[in-house]
Amino acid sequence: MEQLQERASVIVFGSPKGGVGKSTLCLSLAGAIVRGGGKVLILDLDNNKTLADWYEKYPDAVAGLTVKALASDQLTDTLESQVDAGYDSILIDVAGSAERALYIAATAADLIITPARISGPDLVQATRLLRDIRAVTRGQIKKIPHLILLNDVHPLHPAYQTAAVEQIDAAGLPRFRTLLYNRAAYREAFLTGKPPHFADDTRAPVKKTIEEIDALLGEVLDIINPEEAVHELAA
Repeated sequence: MEQLQERASVIVFGSPKGGVGKSTLCLSLAGAIVRGGGKVLILDLDNNKTLADWYEKYPDAVAGLTVKALASDQLTDTLESQVDAGYDSILIDVAGSAERALYIAATAADLIITPARISGPDLVQATRLLRDIRAVTRGQIKKIPHLILLNDVHPLHPAYQTAAVEQIDAAGLPRFRTLLYNRAAYREAFLTGKPPHFADDTRAPVKKTIEEIDALLGEVLDIINPEEAVHELAA
């Protein structure tokens, strides 16, 4: 996989609400980038240190992926030192709250991803964060893309879920076209050490999970490199 940019692309996973799947999705996307030949650094600013703990337990599970735990006040200096350090992507997992670190990360980002389940509280908080980040970054020359990622979607698409997605689109909220469904393969990474792209892909549920993540990665690359017409993913 080609580098996303000449310097590392900075992708922030942020939400003012905990429990929306930030850490899981951050790890899944990192696995897809590494499987495609990229080198990834994850900066874990979440208070729970979910990804840093995973990396400490499984340091060799994904060659090409490094995870570093940071305190909020270390973020700026760390980004400045690492953005040209040979990584293709730097993914930042910020605590599930609207704290200062989230806004610092947002101003340095090439893309902000806010995972949300299709529920009232999640979508209210995601919409609020969209508004707040726009206000914080309004004076910047570079416009920072910020999209909602609908996560933990019910595979049977009950009526309430279909209606909610229609309302989101009618409201003009920016979101990824890719929907991430409620699949065990996402959660297994923290039990086996293997994100979906490194799991047993002969199992049909894992294959479907990989297809979803690859579709999401394709959208991410289109946003970060809009001039690139074709993006190569590993088979």
